[in-house]
Amino acid sequence: MAGDLAFKAVKITDFGIAKMAEKEIGDAVSGGEETTQSSRTARGALPYMAPEVIDNPRTPSPPADVWAIAAIAWELLTGRAPFGTGLKAVTAIVSGNKPALSGEITAHNQFGPLSLAVGNVILRCFEKVPTSRPSAEQLATLCDELCYQPLVREVGVIENYPVRTFGFIRSNGSDGVFFQVQNVLGPPPPLGTDVWYSKFDGSPRPRAIPVVPMKPDAAVAYAADAA
Repeated sequence: MAGDLAFKAVKITDFGIAKMAEKEIGDAVSGGEETTQSSRTARGALPYMAPEVIDNPRTPSPPADVWAIAAIAWELLTGRAPFGTGLKAVTAIVSGNKPALSGEITAHNQFGPLSLAVGNVILRCFEKVPTSRPSAEQLATLCDELCYQPLVREVGVIENYPVRTFGFIRSNGSDGVFFQVQNVLGPPPPLGTDVWYSKFDGSPRPRAIPVVPMKPDAAVAYAADAA
């Protein structure tokens, strides 16, 4: 996903597979460290397991699901599992210590405040005591309360870079929409790249914030969906 920011859907896998994995994880953890090391499923699941599930993997509960979805959200936000990977994650998970967002994320001029707000919601799900975590309904409410701009996205093409710090997007025959390079999600896209953006009033040109590069065929799909 890190190399393709233009994904269009999230899919939930067959829960029958999840039940099979749950049994394997339970057997592995109950069998001790040696069997845990030999189970690829258990090693892969450990970074997302709540502390009470590590203690007793055969009795998962809704608070454990809240922990797991928060662990996945943290990895999507930062690119790293919150407590590390493999067996080393167990020590970090049961310690009760929470991870911290890097300054690279929180200091970003455009995305830092929202990233920090999302991170704080996730951290509330990492309480060691299950009853101290928000319920699924409370978690949904916390996400609804996040401050973001529900603006219409437009599609355009990177037209030029007069200097290294800013550029212009061509869209629908306009004279060009101004954008700062620091407001691009990722490195500055090459000329001719299709991008998504939200447009704000500006002088002498409107401004695009944020700017998100698309796959070469994403603009066609976006136009078809909009129609």
